[in-house]
Amino acid sequence: MVAILSIAVTGVATAAAFVFVRESAVDTQKRHLTEYVSERVKTEDRLFSDLVKVHAAAGGALTRRLDQGEGPGAGTRFERLFPDHGDGTRRSAPGLFDGARLGDQFVYGVGAFLSRADSLTTFERSLYLSALDVVSGTGEAEIGHYDNFYFFSPDMRLLMFGPQRPDRLTFYRQTAPADLSIVNEEIAQLILPEHNPEGVMKCTKLRRMITDPTGNSLNAACVTPFYYKDRFLGAFGTSLSLDSYLLRAVADALPGARNMIVTDSGELVAAQGLARNGVVDAEALRRFEAGNNLNPLVAHIRAQHHSVGTLLSPNGDRLIAYGRMAEPGWWFLMSFPSEEIVWSSLKTASWVLLFGFIGVAIQVLLLYRLTNQMVAAPLGALACSASQRRRWNRGDRGPRRRDRRSCPHAAGRARSQCRAASLAGRPSRRPHR
Repeated sequence: MVAILSIAVTGVATAAAFVFVRESAVDTQKRHLTEYVSERVKTEDRLFSDLVKVHAAAGGALTRRLDQGEGPGAGTRFERLFPDHGDGTRRSAPGLFDGARLGDQFVYGVGAFLSRADSLTTFERSLYLSALDVVSGTGEAEIGHYDNFYFFSPDMRLLMFGPQRPDRLTFYRQTAPADLSIVNEEIAQLILPEHNPEGVMKCTKLRRMITDPTGNSLNAACVTPFYYKDRFLGAFGTSLSLDSYLLRAVADALPGARNMIVTDSGELVAAQGLARNGVVDAEALRRFEAGNNLNPLVAHIRAQHHSVGTLLSPNGDRLIAYGRMAEPGWWFLMSFPSEEIVWSSLKTASWVLLFGFIGVAIQVLLLYRLTNQMVAAPLGALACSASQRRRWNRGDRGPRRRDRRSCPHAAGRARSQCRAASLAGRPSRRPHR
């Protein structure tokens, strides 16, 4: 009974240890993923943290230039750098993109579009002359990190540094319609005082590029409002195309994982394999969002009230490691099939089952051996003794060899006991004197 209880206890202990080790393995994997995604988010967010500093530095530079003023000849300089395009707009002179020396400064890669040119005030002319200096200098200094930098106003007045753009900024410099407007675009809404009273940098979701009439080229933009003496004048901005930073950020994934960047509202910003050369099918984008249940997933993440962590997707088929990118207000997601995590934990805990089964098997063998020695053998000997007594009582004096054959199941010690018992039961052959 004690041995059976010991086997039962070993089996229960093995099962409990297996469950504990498996859950511990899952928790360990989740903890490691949380630590990894925390460091990964810091790395990815650094680009945006640096961008905040770049925009702040540009704002300070523009403020100092506005305080100083443009001085004599500003009007003539403005006419030369932003000639009338003949359609009510002013565009940048060709030399600003191709390369021109403005006094002691060399300027290149700049395109400009100034709508409603006739309504430009003297201060606004001075603003865009100063902005040209800041955009050109800042853009050239940061070109190793960002391939564009611009200053714009919601009423579609724009100066952009983008020397590496394949279209050479010809849209803004030459072909854009005079009535081009971005008033209703997200990029313009984010910088308005009523939508961004703190005046901090904000980033858009994926949006169509204004320069692409097909709408297939999408990018995201981060913009910071600019105020001068508490007066809102415009914003500095940087666009991130899908085939630049965003693609590199999601492409570097752990084995078996799929990376995504999504907005607070569950709209996709970037994902692996979604775009090629910055071009993505908008319908494919919507299908991806729906197929991955991004809206309920982000709602589930936000309900945790943690900036970093792991959880199962709402339908339970994937394990999600998430981290909030503070500056753009996006979420960096790493998605793993949940069965891979379960299988990995089972493999880790399988050693517990193996040793448990070995322990149970050893105990069963010991129990069998002890039962055979302490129960089966004595009973066999007793049965053999009884059989021998019956034969002697009947007067059966067969050969001694039959004594051994009569109890074939008894061996070793049992046979010895049997012989001892049979001899004890024989009548004495000595004659009485």
